Amino acid sequence: MTRNTDKILSSLDHMTRATAPEQFYAGLRAKMERQQSNAVIYRSALKPAYVTLVLCIFLAINIFLLAGYPNPEIKQVSTISDIQAFATEYGLISQSPIQ
Repeated sequence: MTRNTDKILSSLDHMTRATAPEQFYAGLRAKMERQQSNAVIYRSALKPAYVTLVLCIFLAINIFLLAGYPNPEIKQVSTISDIQAFATEYGLISQSPIQ
């Protein structure tokens, strides 16, 4: 068993460390720098302060637009009272006025 171990260890004497070509590291560095710069942009765009600011702006625009336009469902105030309008709608008013 010792003989096999010596043989194996002696075969490791002639080995050299594996190296990658220089262009591999250049491409890897460039890719890492691109990803890092993109991450900074995304991170700053999603900060809670910016999100809150955008939501407040949308809320202000909505309030401004709703306050500026009249509601079409709100009827103009008529000279007829509500009771008279109800009676007229259901035909409860007689044709000749009672005095």
